[in-house]
This record gives sequence, structure tokens and C-alpha cells, in this order.
Amino acid sequence: MTKFESWTVKQRAWVGNAPLCPGIGPYADGVGDFPPLTVARQILTARKYGQGWVLFNLRPELIEDYLPRLKLGLCYAPPRLPQWAGGGQ
Repeated sequence: MTKFESWTVKQRAWVGNAPLCPGIGPYADGVGDFPPLTVARQILTARKYGQGWVLFNLRPELIEDYLPRLKLGLCYAPPRLPQWAGGGQ
């Protein structure tokens, strides 16, 4: 999580006010243990610094293990624009 947040903060600085959608890669090579809770935490970090997020490595495991859990809570409501992009609180 520390690395992901650090990368996201750097990317935010690099792009200025341009839209930012950090990539999240469960099942990517070399990422190690990546439970659904880590994906949820990275989504919250991406929302904090960017306009959205993207999941990479669409695989059966991702579809079966992660997406149903995200739909139950974190991704149930429609996304909102962050303040820096013209959204409200």
C-alpha cells in the first residue's frame, strides 16, 4: 500500500489537473499476495488522488473472487468526481 500511494501521489503531481486513473493489478506478475482487501484499499487511494481507477489482468479469478465483493460494498454506489475535478464533497 505504501508503494501504491507513493506512486499515485507522484503521478498526481506529474499530470497536474489532468484526469488520473491509477492502474490496480491483482494477479500481475511479481505483485505477490494481493487479497481483495488490498484491491479495495488501492481503489480508495486511487479515488483520493485521481478521477478513477482501472483493474488490470482480467482473469477468471479476478471475476470470481474480486468483482462480486467489490460490487457488494465499495463499488455499489456510482462514482463521484473528486473536488479537484469539479465534484463536491
